[in-house]
Amino acid sequence: MTVIGQEAIAIYDSFKLTESEKTDLKVIKQRFNNYFTPKINKTYERLVFNRMMQKPHQSFDEFLTEAINQANRCAFGALRDEFICDKIVIGILDDDVRKSLLSEDDLLYDKAVSLCKAAELARKHLMGMKPNDTAEIDAIGRKNSTNRLSKKKFVKRQGTDRTFHCRRCGTEHTKRSCPAFQKTCSKCNKLNHFAQCCLSSKKVNTCNVNHDCSFESDPAYDLYVGSITKTDDLRDWNESVYFPGNHKVNFKLDSGAQCDIITSDEIKNCELHMQKSKVKSLISFSNDSTPVLGETKTKIKTKKGLEMSLKFLVVAPGHKCILGKESCERLGLIKRIASVHSDSNLFQGIGCIKKFVYDIDIVENPEFKIFHPRKIPFSIRDKVKLELDKMVENGIITPTTEPSPAVSPMVVVWKNNSPRVCIDLTDVNKNIKRRHFPLQTLDEVAARIHGSTRFSKLDCTKGFWQIRVTDRTSKYLTFATPWGRFRCLRLPFGLSSAPEIFQQIMCSLLQQIDGIEIAIDDVLIHAQNEEELNRRTKIVLDRIKGAGLKLNKEKCVFNVPRIKFLGHVISDKGIEADPEKINAINRLQVPKNEKELQRFLGMITYLCKFIKNYSDTTAPLRQLLLKDTEWEWGPAQDAAFEKLKTLIREAPVLRHYNPKEGVTLSVDASKHSVGAVLLQNNQPVAYSSKALTKSQLNYSQLEKEATAILVGCKKFHSYIWGNRSLVIETDHKPLEAIFKKPLHSAPARLQRIMFEIMPYSPSIQYKKGSELYVADALSRDCKNKEEKDDPPDITIHVTIPFSRTKLDEIEQALNEDSTMIQIKNFIMNGWPDSKKDLPEKLQQFFSFKEELGLYNGLIVRGNLLVIPQKIVPAVLLELHRGHKGVEGCLRLAKETVFWPKMSAEILNYVKSCPICQTVQKNKPMERITSSEVPSRPWQIVASDIFSFNQKEFLVIADEYSGFFDFVEVPSCTSASVIRHLKRWFSMFGIPDQINSDGGPQYSSQQFKQFVESWNIHHRVSSPEFARSNGLAERYCQEAKILLKKCHKEHSDVYLALLVHRNTPRKNIGSPAQRLMGRRTK
Repeated sequence: MTVIGQEAIAIYDSFKLTESEKTDLKVIKQRFNNYFTPKINKTYERLVFNRMMQKPHQSFDEFLTEAINQANRCAFGALRDEFICDKIVIGILDDDVRKSLLSEDDLLYDKAVSLCKAAELARKHLMGMKPNDTAEIDAIGRKNSTNRLSKKKFVKRQGTDRTFHCRRCGTEHTKRSCPAFQKTCSKCNKLNHFAQCCLSSKKVNTCNVNHDCSFESDPAYDLYVGSITKTDDLRDWNESVYFPGNHKVNFKLDSGAQCDIITSDEIKNCELHMQKSKVKSLISFSNDSTPVLGETKTKIKTKKGLEMSLKFLVVAPGHKCILGKESCERLGLIKRIASVHSDSNLFQGIGCIKKFVYDIDIVENPEFKIFHPRKIPFSIRDKVKLELDKMVENGIITPTTEPSPAVSPMVVVWKNNSPRVCIDLTDVNKNIKRRHFPLQTLDEVAARIHGSTRFSKLDCTKGFWQIRVTDRTSKYLTFATPWGRFRCLRLPFGLSSAPEIFQQIMCSLLQQIDGIEIAIDDVLIHAQNEEELNRRTKIVLDRIKGAGLKLNKEKCVFNVPRIKFLGHVISDKGIEADPEKINAINRLQVPKNEKELQRFLGMITYLCKFIKNYSDTTAPLRQLLLKDTEWEWGPAQDAAFEKLKTLIREAPVLRHYNPKEGVTLSVDASKHSVGAVLLQNNQPVAYSSKALTKSQLNYSQLEKEATAILVGCKKFHSYIWGNRSLVIETDHKPLEAIFKKPLHSAPARLQRIMFEIMPYSPSIQYKKGSELYVADALSRDCKNKEEKDDPPDITIHVTIPFSRTKLDEIEQALNEDSTMIQIKNFIMNGWPDSKKDLPEKLQQFFSFKEELGLYNGLIVRGNLLVIPQKIVPAVLLELHRGHKGVEGCLRLAKETVFWPKMSAEILNYVKSCPICQTVQKNKPMERITSSEVPSRPWQIVASDIFSFNQKEFLVIADEYSGFFDFVEVPSCTSASVIRHLKRWFSMFGIPDQINSDGGPQYSSQQFKQFVESWNIHHRVSSPEFARSNGLAERYCQEAKILLKKCHKEHSDVYLALLVHRNTPRKNIGSPAQRLMGRRTK
């Protein structure tokens, strides 16, 4: 009970055992047997038994065994033998034997069996005594070894007892009774023949350059295992030839056929004359007889212009036209080359790379663990031990008794009915440094295979095992087994750095060869024609052979028009989903719980790039995976499940990317997501969709559409970067005009997005939404999972100059304002197409509706906070708190807030301010020539002392930013001035120069020592000419006005000073922004 696992424990807990039963092992085992043994439906099993009949290829022993096994599932009890006896009589094929069985008075099981076996054996002996002179086409050669048709007349089969010597099984039998049918050869692992008759055992040095696998032992064997029936197979070897009148006929090339075949309909099309033939019938591999209608002799011509006169046997329509071995060689359609013999050693054993030995890189202060061996079931121990011995014999591992710094546990994986020894290297992987090397993606491969029509693929046998490791590394790769510890002499599977190491080796080995794509231990070779493919293949094989690598013959594929690579099917037409994965998904049953649903959606995700409207279709299924959602599979889920299977079966082909052609990126944004499709010549290259983040969901529609462009550019960066003919299609017309403007003139909230899009140099074009159906569908293809915002390379800081309390007041006012509530709904769900469809109060917002968005419950127009009418008086008071003029208040307002008719209301408010009317500044005198403008903030400052209300104040101002500050001083001494200057300098830095008048506090020896020790240049204004220290004089005046206005209305002078610092000046921003790079709150 301690080793059966958590799932078995849960099953055990459901048994409801008594206390005595819990201690009885037999009872517990019986309960588990009852639980796991599937229940048998006797009615169904008996139906299957009653329908059983001997198959044409079945021997009697095979039929009897099948009948006994099925009867055991029917629970016949004591009547079992009688039912089997009846089934023998009813189900056997031989009518003569059935007649003999029925003639018995009291037929018993044993007698029926003995009679059938005796009859079958006698029939075999009889057939061995008869000659066989029937020609066989497209699957079986004649019994003799000649390449010409026999001059003897072909004999028709007479009755069901006609037998012959079979090249598949080596015995004599009747038609459709070959015991090798559907059996796997132990030598070549192919179907329909026994090892003793396997042609691959012969030393054949022949292969055809046009065949799928030019390195197989016998290509003809693959071709003639079939029939002359008209079925399509990618592996068929076809060639078009021309008959008189330039009639083109497609022939299958069969190097195992002994004659040439054409159908009667092709004879009619080519207007040929048919004569009577001595050959009466043709026999295929399955012993099917095909009648010969006649024969014809005519001249044909190949694509290369070679002419020749050939004789064809004519068969009925519905069969394939075939060129036999002799004709193929005469026409030059097949060649004999020595590639199989010369490269045969490439496919034997496990290789070893000659010039590379892996040495592990360990992190500093590693922490390794020593693991004990895991338990292995007794039933498979012997097989696991044999596998370990085999690995030792092949030099993959070796036993060790020396101390090891790390010991990992062995894991046994059962695959193809045999154990595979693996190592759990999780702990070792935590303590090694990876050699990061880029692995190729499907997108990268697809961009390079444009124009290729023929493909080959090589697979390295046990790829990682072909890399040796150093003795030092071997000690870290020690693993524990029940038979002791072993250490790896070759690179093991499961090491985190193994894939990138092998990728790096293969890339360095095969670099500078055109048409090569590498995916770890798989090598794809592609070319535009067969000659080029063969040349590249030979170069690759030579390099692999020279490096000491070995290939897996069973997984290598040569010279085919379509090939599987990186989990997809690649052809000259484009990229398709792997049919095996499609079939696997279509075989899945309806999920019964969340785990099964997650598994289904995980498999679907692999194909989502081929499917439009993926997310909309999966929405009902994904709802069941939401937190706190009760599992309830209903009609909506059933419909979605079946629709997904249909969409997968109809998955489109994505064309290959051509870097020499222009690119169109079609984008669109919906409420919750954005979508993009990459097009060339209006054909899809790739699809993409992305769910919007929480912050992006609050964007205005204009910002969402711009985000769709940015997401599409980032997703397809590898395709569109550097393509000067990039066109981006959007159904949002304002973007077309905005992207034509300079960056600084675009809405502030779009500037970051536009800045990231600018390097792609796109041409933004407007297209109606009805014409963007693909991108529109993809924009609704959100996977409903939260994604993090991508960190931008540039950040534009935006600070709302309001306290949290004030923002809460504004938000509350927005929620109480019916107009603002309607605006929020339009922002989230879309605006009407016409201004006339809006209420009158909302029509004034229509012209800039694209700029409106949501931010933490607030409404914003770009960077401006939209103010509800209820809060406008309070905002006007804040804007005019420093008693700036109309222009100053407008500049401050236009950088922070917005409401309709804002400018007019600010003008009226300032003009009606009683304080401003009372305190009017005199007209300034003519300005003197200014000095050189500083190049940075706080480079040149000015200081002075002024009096207000019988108090002395010290002022300091920055000439670059216009930022100033003042403080009351108890006395106007140098010590007091120096103390406050030091405080300012500690906050803002030491200036290069300070300007002041020649007052005693600035001309004293103490002040002179201060500026010298702080390395500050002191510039003194002209005597009796205060305007020469104009900056200090000006801000002394500004400070006096602030103090005077605040004194009259009893307001806080420091709040007024804050407003003054945040008020922007024309074209240069506010003093706070110019000094500190931000607006203060």
